[in-house]
Amino acid sequence: RQTVHSIFGTREALVSEAMADLTRAATDDLRAATGRTGNPVDFVVELIVGGVGFARSTPAIAAMIGVGGGNPLFDPGVLTRAKVVALEFLEPIAKDFDRIDEVAEVATHLSLTFFLFGEPDQRPEELRALLGRWLVPALTELAR
Repeated sequence: RQTVHSIFGTREALVSEAMADLTRAATDDLRAATGRTGNPVDFVVELIVGGVGFARSTPAIAAMIGVGGGNPLFDPGVLTRAKVVALEFLEPIAKDFDRIDEVAEVATHLSLTFFLFGEPDQRPEELRALLGRWLVPALTELAR
């Protein structure tokens, strides 16, 4: 304990340095993965896939966000349960889409993402504009 305090000063500083090392390693891995891509779209896909993989495979990150630790927002069945609810809400427009299950899945993922990680002071019109730029084109492809 004395050695840890003499090097880092506090427990918080030790944790901060450990997280910085994890971040550097993840950054290097993400840069390597994205560097192997051939176009900007693949770059973004690899960045997302790599980031999710890092969060899922790093025990320290998983522990911080409660993955598998009894937090109902992060348990393995949350998306399955949420998708059932999303499908109920989407029922009035289900006939308008070729793959309503995909629409429900994407809507569920996006909703949870904005709820958990979105800016708390983001105004509804800002979120609506962001979704309009990104989600509307994708949904248009799935519409009948």
